[in-house]
Amino acid sequence: MPNPVNITQGKIVSASGYVTPYEPARAIDGSTAPYSRWLVASSSGWLMVNLGGMFKVTNWGVTCIGQAGWSQTCNLSNFKLQVNTSSVASPVWIDVDPVMGNTANTISRTVAVKANALRLHIAQGDSRPVSQLASILNFSAMGYALTNNAYLANLTLSSGTLSPVFSSSQLSYSAAVANSVASITVTPTVQDPDATITVNNRAVASGAASQPISLNVGQNTITVTVTSPDLSTTKTYTITVTRQSVSANADLSNLTISSGTLTPGFTSANTSYSDTVASSVSTVTVTPTAADASATIKVNGQVVASGTVSQAISLNTGSNSITVNVTAPDGVTTKQYTITVTRPSSDANLVSLAVNNAPLPIPFTDPSPVYNLSVEADVASATVTPTAEDPNATIRVNGQVVASGSPSPAITLTTGVATPVQVVVTAQDGTTTKTYTVNITRQAYTTKLTALIVQAGRNPVTLNPPTFSGTVLFYTAVVSNTTTGVTVKPTAAYPNDVKITVAGNLVPSGGTSPQVTLTGSSTDILIVVQSKTDPSLSTQYKVTVTK
Repeated sequence: MPNPVNITQGKIVSASGYVTPYEPARAIDGSTAPYSRWLVASSSGWLMVNLGGMFKVTNWGVTCIGQAGWSQTCNLSNFKLQVNTSSVASPVWIDVDPVMGNTANTISRTVAVKANALRLHIAQGDSRPVSQLASILNFSAMGYALTNNAYLANLTLSSGTLSPVFSSSQLSYSAAVANSVASITVTPTVQDPDATITVNNRAVASGAASQPISLNVGQNTITVTVTSPDLSTTKTYTITVTRQSVSANADLSNLTISSGTLTPGFTSANTSYSDTVASSVSTVTVTPTAADASATIKVNGQVVASGTVSQAISLNTGSNSITVNVTAPDGVTTKQYTITVTRPSSDANLVSLAVNNAPLPIPFTDPSPVYNLSVEADVASATVTPTAEDPNATIRVNGQVVASGSPSPAITLTTGVATPVQVVVTAQDGTTTKTYTVNITRQAYTTKLTALIVQAGRNPVTLNPPTFSGTVLFYTAVVSNTTTGVTVKPTAAYPNDVKITVAGNLVPSGGTSPQVTLTGSSTDILIVVQSKTDPSLSTQYKVTVTK
């Protein structure tokens, strides 16, 4: 604020009248000498000073003639200061500061008013009962000239952002607010503190917020009118505030999960995601963020505030579906996002294991089961059929992947040697494994017989010992004196690998030999079983037939 100065001295002055030579100009010449006074021969009168422009009046005062030695009863008694802010040619006087019952020689009053003309209005001059005189030595006012600056220094909103950025010379602005914003306040700050402001025609102090302004959906016009201190200039700043309609936006702007990674990466438009967690993860949380903060979100039916973590969601082994439902602020538009979370199984057990389709009684509860199996010599290969308890497990038989419940590729077996077969089950989690071992021993070929029958005609001949054993090589038999010959029927353990001769004649396994003639009282019949693959292997049986 400028320093106040005397704004009446040297200005144009007039009065309701005066007594010569005590003209009105003597009241504003700054002198308090007895002769330098204004005198009007009426107890009711006025003294007017044309300030020649608009001023801010901060103080005014009167020096009465008691200051020059007259009795205090000669001082002005009832008077007031009046101001004009209209045309000086047609003034409209406004009472601003009345003084009643004064007896003091000097009067100094503090005010804060604007004026382009001042008037000292005297209702009663001196206090003497019969006097009709009013006289003063001096009338003065302190103040400073007012500017024509009607610009704002700043303009802010309680919600939304001005566009463009505020500039004093820019008069038009726009701003957008959410539908949830039902009212707004405006805070204008003037460059000149003596300027006055109205917001939508209601006075607002510089730097203070206006009263709340109600906003309709759509465009709302707010006017900020600044009147310069000298009242000569006005500037009107206009703000068009658009209150958005009720949003139909049901999009998420982000979606995260506490374990694993969403696939594909999140976008608002994509509503389907997958995630894989470790088998040790039994719960997850989801953090959804709505594109419109006024939207409501439910995760698996439970309300979750935008940008906050959901309650813990339990995960079963296998596939788990998590739904995130978003309802737009309009209460009608909805959108569902789905996350399929796979919690892999740690189950690496088999429910069955078969070799050449024959189930094995494996102790499945053992951490590393081992089963020993023997097969016949003519079994040259074996297949293993494992069936997993969890269909998502991976099975390898001797390193080769085998589908659960399907036979492995044939595994070659070596005669007389145990062939180890490893069945490794890897659980769905990719880390848990269990190994099943099957040792398959292929028996060596033998040239032993499993049966030997001797007949005389159609009648069987009893052998001694009576029960045949492949390991017993000598037998005897007794026939009647009239029997001239017998036949022999040998059966080999491995008929495809041996050749059999009876008394020198080739006989197929299970076949009947030509009749062997009995000579004398006792006849030895030789049955020779020889391996085809290894001719050095042979077994000879002898049957002695006695008449």
